[in-house]
Amino acid sequence: MKEEKYIDKIITIAKQQKTKNDLTGCIEIGPWKWALSKQIVDIFEHKIFIEKDKSFQDILNEIVDTKSKIYRKDVLDSDIKVLLDNSWLSQKDILILGNLPYYITSPILRKFFVDENFNFDSGIFMVQKQVANKIKYDAKKKSFLWRLLNYKNKIYYKQTVPAWAFSPVPKVDSAIILIEKKDVQYDIKFNKLIVFLDTVTNYKRKMLRKIWKIVNKKDDTNSNDFIMYINWYKYNLPEKLSTKRLEKLNRNDIFEILK
Repeated sequence: MKEEKYIDKIITIAKQQKTKNDLTGCIEIGPWKWALSKQIVDIFEHKIFIEKDKSFQDILNEIVDTKSKIYRKDVLDSDIKVLLDNSWLSQKDILILGNLPYYITSPILRKFFVDENFNFDSGIFMVQKQVANKIKYDAKKKSFLWRLLNYKNKIYYKQTVPAWAFSPVPKVDSAIILIEKKDVQYDIKFNKLIVFLDTVTNYKRKMLRKIWKIVNKKDDTNSNDFIMYINWYKYNLPEKLSTKRLEKLNRNDIFEILK
């Protein structure tokens, strides 16, 4: 198969992460044609497979061993803490793997690498090339998802996977990315960061002081309008940042606003 060499690339990175972080297990999201799963079973002692398509049950049963667990669930609807409690794994032991469709890439990455309840060390994913370029640590433009992911992680663009490597051939190229938790963790409330970015992104072409004026005119009695959380009491806007737009804010600027 054309994609075999790219599966080999993922396996190589997985072995490196296992050795580097002393990992004993992995979670694979939506097993990819089972070619990756077959090799993962031999690399890690403990495995969790999350696959919502029940038609793959027989194939998975042929691959897994006694130290594997299969959950036929939608990963976005799954309580990962419960899955871990029912396995032999803790967060610090796990590598996350997945070939992620475009439309759920962001929510899956946010679930595992932004959520304050989780602290996974690393993940290897196949994503759309356009997404990979936007979230890699050295991206020129800092997207919404880049800001969320790269505060406590560093995302490496490892290899382009051309569309012709797959059958049937998709319309776009893909890329292999590696997510690694940073050694130094910033003291930041991610839920507060998410609300800030969700709100300010709606007005990203405006200066911050203009956004503050707009937000402060909102009816804060409307509980369905989360924009009400942006106010002078919960977020600080230093005068020196008031004329900046979101795209011009660096990490330290964000810290000042969130403190």
